[in-house]
Formats: sequence, structure tokens, C-alpha cells
Amino acid sequence: HQAIHITFKSPHLGDFNEEFNVVFDGCPDPVKISLKGAVIGPTFHFDKSKLKFGTVSYGFPCTEKLVLNNTSLVAMTYKLRVPDDGTGAPVNAEELEHDDSPRSRAQQTVPQEFHIQPASGTIQAMSSAAIHVTLTANSLRKFHTGLVVDVVGVGEEILNLPISAKSVIPPIQLTTPTMDYSRCFKNHPYEKSVVFSNASDLPARYLLIPQETDENAPVISYYSPKPKGIIAARSQCHVPLIIEAHLGEELNTEALFKIFGSDDPPLEVNIMCYGEGPVVCA
Repeated sequence: HQAIHITFKSPHLGDFNEEFNVVFDGCPDPVKISLKGAVIGPTFHFDKSKLKFGTVSYGFPCTEKLVLNNTSLVAMTYKLRVPDDGTGAPVNAEELEHDDSPRSRAQQTVPQEFHIQPASGTIQAMSSAAIHVTLTANSLRKFHTGLVVDVVGVGEEILNLPISAKSVIPPIQLTTPTMDYSRCFKNHPYEKSVVFSNASDLPARYLLIPQETDENAPVISYYSPKPKGIIAARSQCHVPLIIEAHLGEELNTEALFKIFGSDDPPLEVNIMCYGEGPVVCA
């Protein structure tokens, strides 16, 4: 006898049926050998049937973990993506450096709202990999999209895991709408705290709008050493507000705070004081 070794490797999925002819010297008819089978891709699945972020706060990252299991006897190289996601840089409220809202300014590219770590890799046979998907919502809407799995050398969009989420801006209450600094010596700083209350389960970010200056100096100037910050969920936030009176009379002005991402009018803090000069006795 003579052993013949046949090696098969195909980049295409599906059934195959190949026929070989073996010719023998002195034999008029060749011997036919048929090779039949099916080429299949690696079998895999996530440990969740749907990725649910629930309600998330606008501009704040929210991370969900899932596991990708390779149940086949061969290694698989994967790539993960969200097809309808943007390509621009996302705006993270926790790392915000500027006071402007991304929704109030024109952007050339739609921000990328989903970050996948790792977005690609190789899983060995009968193994698994932990995947972290972070959503930083840069739009107020309901998300109905999917996490797509591409398998290198096999095909694209082999699996689509549904993703659902809803982004909102939590309601923030101003506990100190009026702040009376009472009698203040002219051009001397006095400090009180503006108090914000957040009764929701989501964080928010406040921004102190800079005081407008025109040709005439303001009767009361104000500033805060913490002009921006995070209002944590289910908590109160105390923001120091320092003022200086510049006239010797009853004075008032308004300080404006806006909540990041909100198109509602800014929250107004009415500042009152009575400016006076030095008290001198002869």
C-alpha cells in the first residue's frame, strides 16, 4: 500500500466537494477520490444577550463589562466596533477644560461615544476575554445600536450584540437663590457658599459664567476659586463665592451658573450687600 497525505485549508465558509483522479501506470481508468466537508467559522458568544447601560448622565463615562467566549477548537482573531458611532473626540465632563457645551458649538465631526477595550485581539481555543465598553454620551437621546464582532479571515458582522441606553441631564436645584453678605467694607473680599442640590442618581457638572465687564466697573465683583466642578449624585455641592463691594451703598448683582450640556437658562444667584467705608471715631 501507499499512504497519501492530503492537506486542506480554505479561506471561504461553506460546503465543499472536491474530486481527485489518481492515475496508475498500465491502468486505463483513473481512480477517483472524493473529498467532502464543510468549512465553518469559530463558534463564540457573549455572556450577555444585550448590553444595557440604563440611564446615563450627559458627558459622564459609564462602563459595562462583558465576556467574549470562544467555544471552538481553534483560535479566533476578533475586532469589535459600533458601526454608527462617531469619529470625533468625545467630551468628558469630568475632564472638561472649557466652559462651552459641545451641543452649543458646531462640530465638524460627530464625537465618538463608545470606547471598547480591547477593541481587537486573539482568543485561544476554548478560552474567553473580558471586554469593557464605555459610553460617554455627547447627545441627549435614546441609544438603540449594536456591538458588532468581525472575525479576521472569516467575515464581518458575524455577531451583533444589541446596546441600549438613555442619556439625560439630572435636575439640579439651587438651594441658595439669594445670598446676603450684609455689610461689607469696600474693596475687601467676603466669602459665602452657593449650594447646589442633586436628588438624582446621576452626577452633573456646574460652570460659573464669567462676570461681564464693560466700560464701567461693576458695583460688586465676584469670583470663585472653584468655578467648575462635579455635583455628585444624591448630594449637595458647596461652591465658594467671593465678592468685593466697590460703592458705599446698598448693592446687588447676579451670578449665573449653568449645568453642563443643558440648554435651560442659567441658574441665577442674587447677591446682596451694603458697601461701606472705614468706621472712624474721633
